[in-house]
Amino acid sequence: MLPNLRQLHHFLSAMRIFATPILLVLSLCSGSAGAAWVSSTVPGQSVLSGIDSPNAVALASGARILVVGSSTQALVTSVNPDTGEVIAKIALSGQPKALAVNSSGTRVYVVTAGSGNILVLDLPSAKVVATWPIGGELSALALKSDDSEVVVGDESGKRIVSINPVTGGINKQLALTETAIQLAYGQTDTRLLIGTKQGNLTTLDAGAWSLVSNVHIGSRVHGLAWWQAGGLAAAVQRDQDGMSLVDVERGIIVWQGLIDGRPSGITLNPLQGTAYASTLDDFSANVVDLGGQSVKGRYTLQSPAGGMAFDSTTQNLLITQPKNNQIVRIDPAQSPLVGELQLNK
Repeated sequence: MLPNLRQLHHFLSAMRIFATPILLVLSLCSGSAGAAWVSSTVPGQSVLSGIDSPNAVALASGARILVVGSSTQALVTSVNPDTGEVIAKIALSGQPKALAVNSSGTRVYVVTAGSGNILVLDLPSAKVVATWPIGGELSALALKSDDSEVVVGDESGKRIVSINPVTGGINKQLALTETAIQLAYGQTDTRLLIGTKQGNLTTLDAGAWSLVSNVHIGSRVHGLAWWQAGGLAAAVQRDQDGMSLVDVERGIIVWQGLIDGRPSGITLNPLQGTAYASTLDDFSANVVDLGGQSVKGRYTLQSPAGGMAFDSTTQNLLITQPKNNQIVRIDPAQSPLVGELQLNK
């Protein structure tokens, strides 16, 4: 016997109620947890999609953990850089502005926008395990390679602060005359590099925090890295469209090169002496031969780069693209370069 209309209505309503949790489970399972690298049309390049507005990035190369902060959400995502699998997503109290991961890939330190706190994340449990109140408006952040010290820059207070990475206790702080917006360690952690909004590269003895040198490199410093083999600091200046190599011990600029397109960040391949500088205007990553002190060309991108990291294990360059919800992986040995772009300004 066929059911009447009332029976059919009750049957369909029950099916909708029963199906709702199934659809919810399916939507959760069909997220980016199963994400994988997909080969691009460009040789030597692959793309990882479905990452929430990936921006700031940190890599524990030996532990094979990539940590990515979102540019639009209060969220940090950990990823397996080899497979592209999303390991965990951790909700924060604010949008991540800068982050660092320890060498074992178990602990992440995060500075959030407009905050005076450092958030400490435990990756195995995917939880925020501590909130350390430092005060001010924190921006830049650096972690020693042996995981023994965290240093943050306070923009509003014009100071840098050294923090115990286990307890969160403040070891020391130093008042500055300028605003620290970039931090990096150099010379096997014996030098602390400070890039300022006013265009200076200040170098301190990393132990005593005594001044080693102060060099004006032109304009706002938007990226800092240390070239160990050359014993030089590499910095990009956003407003001056350039890169500088600085001998911090002598306090002199060794070389300055033009990188048109508003440089926004830098990372290095220390073994080959190659720097990669991202730019905003032409959506690219410029390749600089540090030894030869010349720009070799660039990799073009589909949208502006957010952050960059060089994977010393695989020798790949990783670039986040917030607008596309993607991370691009480039094998420099296989991916072709295009010529330099000269913009008319």
